[in-house]
Amino acid sequence: MALTVTWIEWHEADTPGATNGEATTNMNLGNADTVDIVPANFPVKVNEYSYFKQGKFNFSGSMTQVDNVRVYKSAGAYKTEEVLQFSGGIAVSTPDATDQSWSLIPTAEPSANVILPNTTTGKLYQSDQESSPGYTSGSRTGLIGFQLKTTANTETGTTNTKTISVVYDKQ
Repeated sequence: MALTVTWIEWHEADTPGATNGEATTNMNLGNADTVDIVPANFPVKVNEYSYFKQGKFNFSGSMTQVDNVRVYKSAGAYKTEEVLQFSGGIAVSTPDATDQSWSLIPTAEPSANVILPNTTTGKLYQSDQESSPGYTSGSRTGLIGFQLKTTANTETGTTNTKTISVVYDKQ
């Protein structure tokens, strides 16, 4: 059986661990704190930040363990002075459009950059699976964040599509 990776988001006052979060069909960023954003409806304004996304990658399917989880921007052009910021381990907070001061997401496959919840081993085990009404149960990474930043020099209009890749070692 294959291993499936799903992005689970938390919004507004939802708290990971206290609420289930929402499985998404996209990770689009915009000027609203909502799931499955349509960028044309919620564009990131020039010289501003998007609302940040907070979520976890949910691994479901056949595995003993997952480790060495890596996330990077594998495709998609930036507009002028637009950047995508990323953190592999963030604290729970209500998403907003303020600068989170995270690092730029790598544009090539990095060494492990996602925090896994079992910090003594750096591994995510099948036995870590959580039951999730509304979507597939699975083992989850720690809380991760994404945010888009534009400057006064960024062209107006909808942002370009970018591809975020998740690679990992599975046993």
